[in-house]
Amino acid sequence: MKLVYCDCRGFPLAALVAAIRTGRLPQDSLFEAAALWSLPLITSPQAFVYYGLDRGGHRVYAFWCRSEPLLVTRFFRVREELLRETGGWLLLPADGIPGGVALGVAWRLARLDFGWGRELFYRAVRRCYPHLLQLALKET
Repeated sequence: MKLVYCDCRGFPLAALVAAIRTGRLPQDSLFEAAALWSLPLITSPQAFVYYGLDRGGHRVYAFWCRSEPLLVTRFFRVREELLRETGGWLLLPADGIPGGVALGVAWRLARLDFGWGRELFYRAVRRCYPHLLQLALKET
C-alpha cells in the first residue's frame, strides 16, 4: 500500500507529515533547522514527492497543490484505473493544523531565500509540530 499525505491549500504540510512518518524529521518535538532545510519541500519545486518507507513498509508520499480535495481523490482513483495499479493509494489529508496561513507565508518567504524567512518558517513549524506528529503517527 502507498500512503499519500495530501494538502489542498497549496503549501506543504503534507510533506512535513510524510517526513515525520518516514523518520526524516524526528518523532519528538526536538529537531534542528538543518533537518528542515534538507527536505524536498524547500529544495524542490515539485509538489508530489516520494519520502521513503515507514516502519510498516508502506511507501510514503506527500502531495500538495491548490485544489478541491474531491479532485485530488478522483485523480488518484482514475490513475489507479488507467495504469491498472495494484496495492492502492491511501489518501490521508493533512488538515486541521493550526497556524496554517502563517506557516504558508513563512514557507514562501523561506523558498525566496530571505534569511529571516527561513527562521520564521522554522519557528512556525516548531509551533505546529505537535499537531503534525499526531497526523504522522496515526495508525493506518
